[in-house]
Amino acid sequence: MLTSLKGEVWHVDGKDEERVSTADIRLELGMTVADATRAHGIGRRILDAMKTLGWTKAKGTIRCHKGRPSITGYTRPVSFGPPEHPRPSHEPIPPISDVGKATDTDVEMEERNLTLLRERAARAQADFAQAASDIAQAQVNLKSMKGDA
Repeated sequence: MLTSLKGEVWHVDGKDEERVSTADIRLELGMTVADATRAHGIGRRILDAMKTLGWTKAKGTIRCHKGRPSITGYTRPVSFGPPEHPRPSHEPIPPISDVGKATDTDVEMEERNLTLLRERAARAQADFAQAASDIAQAQVNLKSMKGDA
């Protein structure tokens, strides 16, 4: 199944590499996120299969699809297979820009993600404080009810 999996081609640090996300792998296997969560050791089995096919798990997250955020994924040299969308031989191949360094767009996207995470953390702290207050009030009510009995 995974032998036919093709990723997008990226030019990084002067070399071409193919990238594929773990979401693409799950899709190729017909698995939902819930399936993958329930399947014991699926991450390890996928890692072993991908290594066998010449893929290397990326350290941290990488951009596997142009114009999308970073995600967990795998890379391999382009020599392992053709690009995802091969061009007919009569079409000139456009120059590929090196994406080895972060662009302003990448930095802006990460800053936006960081802002969203901070907002979520603040909401979670407020929710936690409210829950703690609710628990304390419930304890007072319970104590009061026991005293009235």
